[in-house]
Amino acid sequence: HGGERFLGSVRIDGVVRQAIAALAELAPLHNPSALAGIDAATASLPGIPHVAVFDTAFFVEQPPERFLYPLPLSWYADWGIRRFGFHGISHRYCTQRAAELLGRRDARLVICHLGNGCSASAVQNGRALACTMGYTPLEGLMMGTRSGSVDPAIVFHLLRHRLLTAEQIEDALTHRSGLPRHDLTWYSNADITRKEMVERLRYLQPSKDLRQTFQYNNLMFMTAGYLGGVLHGTTWEEAVRQRVLLPLGMANTNFSVLDSQKSADFAQPYRKAKEEVKQILFYVQGAVGPAGEINTTAEDISHYLSFQLSKGKYGDKQVISENNAVQMQSPQMVIQGTPQFPELGENSYGMGFGVTHYRGHKMVNHGGAIDGFRSELAFLPNEKIGVVVFVNLDGTPMPNVVVYNVLDRLLGLEQVPWNQRFLEIDKKREQSEEEAKKRGFTAPKPGTHPSHDSKEYVGDYENAGYGRITIEPQGEGFLMRINRLSAPLKHFHYDVFAVPEDPLDPLERERVMFQTDVKGEIGSLSMTLEPNVPDIVFTRVAEVRMREKAFLEAFVGQYELPGNVLAITLRGEHTLVASTPGQPPRELIPRHGTLFDVQGLNGASLEFKMDASGKVSEAVLYQGGSALIIKKK
Repeated sequence: HGGERFLGSVRIDGVVRQAIAALAELAPLHNPSALAGIDAATASLPGIPHVAVFDTAFFVEQPPERFLYPLPLSWYADWGIRRFGFHGISHRYCTQRAAELLGRRDARLVICHLGNGCSASAVQNGRALACTMGYTPLEGLMMGTRSGSVDPAIVFHLLRHRLLTAEQIEDALTHRSGLPRHDLTWYSNADITRKEMVERLRYLQPSKDLRQTFQYNNLMFMTAGYLGGVLHGTTWEEAVRQRVLLPLGMANTNFSVLDSQKSADFAQPYRKAKEEVKQILFYVQGAVGPAGEINTTAEDISHYLSFQLSKGKYGDKQVISENNAVQMQSPQMVIQGTPQFPELGENSYGMGFGVTHYRGHKMVNHGGAIDGFRSELAFLPNEKIGVVVFVNLDGTPMPNVVVYNVLDRLLGLEQVPWNQRFLEIDKKREQSEEEAKKRGFTAPKPGTHPSHDSKEYVGDYENAGYGRITIEPQGEGFLMRINRLSAPLKHFHYDVFAVPEDPLDPLERERVMFQTDVKGEIGSLSMTLEPNVPDIVFTRVAEVRMREKAFLEAFVGQYELPGNVLAITLRGEHTLVASTPGQPPRELIPRHGTLFDVQGLNGASLEFKMDASGKVSEAVLYQGGSALIIKKK
């Protein structure tokens, strides 16, 4: 990049080199590497003249009406905001060659530079009049790694509403957003889109201030992946395929366990239920994919290890810049706490990697876990050693045991009894849990009972971040549905119900507390779904049928008020309206069952009652602590 200073090729001297360095801000990926090449060449061949050829020079003298943006002129005068144009070396050659072939210098030409990078220019009399590229190469035609021109309002929209400033993206990638895990939002919600999941983030409660504390968060990586897809003009999956998998030759890597199961050879998921290992269902990920949806093979992951150990290079291709690779492997955020074992160093987080030391050697690592599977990837960048372990059993420390043992062997160190250590930790935890049970610390309060009839707990409850919980009758208890998950609920004590212990149930031992509102009705429920914030509250909402025409039609009619008539009519197909002569109509807001609130009258509600035959015979009007029975005419 030669900016406006260089109109053609120049012999390199100290002044020219300094100018190229000063222009690096305009071309951070190109000018620094060009300077490195210049320095290497001049050092190797000190007696030979060296010449710089600038890719922007051909377009510097575009007419002002072409290189100026329709922006305040001061932006150009003060900050140099203008169209530069790129691929000028190619466009200049094509201009000269076309003149030779046509036998004329005054030809009007449209020149297209098409490849992984793309641009077009208009040329007349051998001079560039316009170029599709602008202040940066991003403007103009769509390219292999650039989106080309997009609506600028997209950027403003993302900055305002999607937690996607550059700093926030970095915060997301280093787990310092202030938001704790809130994992059930995605684990129970794999059927909603990534965009919808990002939209819900605003409703999740943070537990720390921004950049204050490391808190691992899958949702932030999902958000960064969503942004990557937007900027790539496609999806996260396709962006990763084009930018990572294809360059690394990872042909057997996919983004869904559904695709894995089409393979001739794939692992089945297992879980330990007490002392028995049982095969379980695959967990099909959806929106949260960027946090860990990639399924791969030992062969393919070895390519990725080589790529990381070579600082972003695979074979003879620099897939990502060395600087970006180093940033991924460098501490960005301190992880609080003392290392669990003396062989491990203090922990910090890079970008998508943990950064620590293993027995005095820098180690970069990351684990992964989902139903039935666990993995651990670790490498020692200075020793060029890497290890990856895949296990098709969840809840096991085996990946860490194997990684540490392999590192001991490859480093020629005395082997630490890792297997014995982890077994002892598991044994002590099991003994402690058993003792707590025997001593009654986990038992319910005796002699208690629910405060309401069981049918009054039945209904739908919503939280803007987590979604919907439906409580249905089932035997002596309930069936709880949380989005796509379901589990039985048994009475624990008072208005608290619990999911029975079952190692195969992801909701096992989860407790649900129902709250009574001022009207004496069950108005909400709460669960400890995220231990770092107060219990998550789900507010009771109307059942879906209360907005359906077939259900509402039964209530339509006239009801006898003392000295007046209350008319209930159907507006459209989803809304009941109540009116009396001379008064404005009021919409009836569904609550639950056959109970509706009267819009605009605080504390007023109307509950429709049915006779033995199932027909609506009357309604009860509640207002101000009193009730009035009104008969249907």
